[in-house]
Amino acid sequence: MSTLIAVVNYRQPESTARCVRSLIRVEGDFSILVVDNSASTVASDQLRLTLSETLEQSHGEIEESTAGENQTWKLIPRHHAPPICVAVMSTNGGYAAACNWAASAAQQAGKTFVWLLNNDLVVDSGSLAMLRETMAAAPTVALLGVTIRPLQQAQRSSVAGVPRFSRALGRSSFIRVSSTTPMVLPDARRVGPVTYVAGAAMFARVSALQAVGGLDESYFLYCEELDLCERLRRAGYRVGIEPRAVVHHLGGLSTGSTTQKSRLTAYCASRAAIRCVRRHWPTFLPAVTIARTFYAVVLATHSPTTGAAAFSGVISGLRDAPPDVDKYQADG
Repeated sequence: MSTLIAVVNYRQPESTARCVRSLIRVEGDFSILVVDNSASTVASDQLRLTLSETLEQSHGEIEESTAGENQTWKLIPRHHAPPICVAVMSTNGGYAAACNWAASAAQQAGKTFVWLLNNDLVVDSGSLAMLRETMAAAPTVALLGVTIRPLQQAQRSSVAGVPRFSRALGRSSFIRVSSTTPMVLPDARRVGPVTYVAGAAMFARVSALQAVGGLDESYFLYCEELDLCERLRRAGYRVGIEPRAVVHHLGGLSTGSTTQKSRLTAYCASRAAIRCVRRHWPTFLPAVTIARTFYAVVLATHSPTTGAAAFSGVISGLRDAPPDVDKYQADG
């Protein structure tokens, strides 16, 4: 049951290094892949420097290589540390594109599982073992989510674990479950159906991902995990949560600085919600359009530019247009 753990980075070298450092302490046999979406030579060089300095006790020399259009390099492990490879993407294709690249790398390396992680996570050492144990016992499960705790509140006993998506509002919420509970699947009435798993930490069966074509890269940001779970379910797979596997989440880093984040988030969240509902539950499209337009108006009362970005996302989603994110990443 070999595993590739993939961490997606976007211009946050310190957070990525912190996440990777936590992974080195994880129990089990695995390798680490950092997918660098920075699309900036300066940012990628900073990531290399930060990782090298942070991991100098566990990893030594750097080995250069290439993978198609993308530059890759490896940190050579000392002693029994897991191998680390960094793939520098030539362009930023979004979170889904980075995850698909990692899943393809996992397939080529003959891995059974791939764990797709945001860089703003710290992973508990026993989490991987729990996930692999659960997957091995449930061969029809394609994707598992985990317990996600706020990084600053590591001692909470009740945590946000099971996300739900409102088709009418185009917004997500979380059900709280105990981290001592065994795997929660859609037939566990105690917590209700598992609509999808949070994209920040998705433990996936590589063969199932490839069978449905991976994540839809046209979302760019947000709802790609919801879309994936729906397609997996319709293909006959199951989706679940393993609450005993725990990660600690800072949140919001992948979208950049505060100003940029609010505009990029507003645009992408509205666009993705409209597109996902339009694709999978079209009868809810009028309701979600009204809800996301109202949300844009509310945002505009506090920040006209953020409200305008949200409304642009609504229009883009209705038109099923390609993502136009350059104007919101200009300051990143």
